[in-house]
Amino acid sequence: MSSSNESSFIHIEESQHTISQSSCLHESFYVKIHHFHSNSSKHYFCFIPRNILCDYHDFESMDPDSFTSTFLRDIFSCVRISSEVLEQTLRLMSDYARYMNTVNTEGNRILEMDVFVSTTSNDGGHGIDDQNASITTLLSSLEKVKLDDITCSTVQCAICLEEFCNESKPKIVRTKCMHVFHEHCIVRWLKQCGITSRLYLCPLCRFEFQ
Repeated sequence: MSSSNESSFIHIEESQHTISQSSCLHESFYVKIHHFHSNSSKHYFCFIPRNILCDYHDFESMDPDSFTSTFLRDIFSCVRISSEVLEQTLRLMSDYARYMNTVNTEGNRILEMDVFVSTTSNDGGHGIDDQNASITTLLSSLEKVKLDDITCSTVQCAICLEEFCNESKPKIVRTKCMHVFHEHCIVRWLKQCGITSRLYLCPLCRFEFQ
């Protein structure tokens, strides 16, 4: 693992089923880690027993000799990130794993998780600060709209799928391609674009934001 200081952005989401439920005999998470650093990217895939990942909490993380800590750190030793970023990633993964367990009403034995980690060395160059500046610039170019300005056919944000409400609710913005979203939802989407493709695209029509 890298020992240099790093800035990081971490995003975790449940992924679509891509493997057969018979691929693993035990209740497990199929974890896909996508690590982006500078202009390169690497991808890692592994099975983690369900109880191991769900049991990683503050107590376990403070005890580097615990079975859970040792097991997880050994699995992710091939991912070239600092110990600080790995710790943050593991905690977020554990939190999300417990959430996925809760909503697993279908009783699937294998749950699939995508983990996106974007890191930037703090020794100069373009990185997280540049990404945030780009998103701020893009956001300022979006049209702020009121509920009355939205057509009847557009009743919900295509990202969070919640209906647009009155002005006391989250702000609403319209892109140049005429699609409408909650402001905080499009910010989250743009950050995701930044760590996966470096292109800022509309989630509906793939129009590239300038």
